[in-house]
Amino acid sequence: KMNGQVDRWGLRETNFVNPTGLDADGAHSSAHDLTILASILLQNKFFTDTVAMPRASIQTLSGKRYLATTTNQLLGNGVIYGIKTGFTLQAGESLLSLAKRDGHELIGVVLNSPDRFKESQSMLNWAFANYIWK
Repeated sequence: KMNGQVDRWGLRETNFVNPTGLDADGAHSSAHDLTILASILLQNKFFTDTVAMPRASIQTLSGKRYLATTTNQLLGNGVIYGIKTGFTLQAGESLLSLAKRDGHELIGVVLNSPDRFKESQSMLNWAFANYIWK
């Protein structure tokens, strides 16, 4: 079903094989498609609020509580407000970021990085410093 949805969104470089996003033959995406997907998902307030949380208490149906903490080292720095960090052997270190500064927002994508946090911070700083906002 998700592959049908990405087709409707025009994401031509994305194919899902499993619901986890973990490595699997045929699973792939691109920075371009991930940027479009993020811009679609960020229209949902629940999604936006959730990915901005550095930690959350999660309760099971039986009442047991767990504390979930993000691995995104940039989240909570006053500029980064999500979105998704990850690592697999095939994808390497990856980070999809929502950055906000001076009333402007940027979506950054770093894939197969040797240091997703450093590269993302550097790329977003450069973009904020050099982009001419209209």
